[in-house]
Order: sequence, then structure tokens, then C-alpha cells
Amino acid sequence: MYRFIFYRAVIALHAKYGGKPEFAPRCCPALPDEMLPESEVVQAMVLQLATLLGVADQFQVSASPDGDHII
Repeated sequence: MYRFIFYRAVIALHAKYGGKPEFAPRCCPALPDEMLPESEVVQAMVLQLATLLGVADQFQVSASPDGDHII
């Protein structure tokens, strides 16, 4: 389950593959909104790992509620 959530978030947030439905995995039943790639928690975790690996520039994250970018 965690691997699926992580993979889906990485693909959705990756600058090259994000927004391309052919790369997005699906599951039934749908997972809760908190597990979607658009979730701040999920984005923060992907970005934290990407930063640790030195590849944060390869990911696009949305703005946080206060208007600042997570990056």
C-alpha cells in the first residue's frame, strides 16, 4: 500500500511525467483524499526524500495554503 501511494505521488509530482494519465496508476476502491499526490503531507514527504537525494529540482509541488511553495 505504501509503495503504491509513494509511486503514484512521485509520478504525479515529477516534472517530466506529472499530468500524463498514461503514467498514473489507479486503484479500486479509491484511496482517501489524504493519500492523493495533491495532499500537502504526501507532497512534503516526496519533496523531503527528493531533497535528501539531491533531485528536488525534478519535482513540481503546489503552493501551500499560506501561498508559499513547499520547496
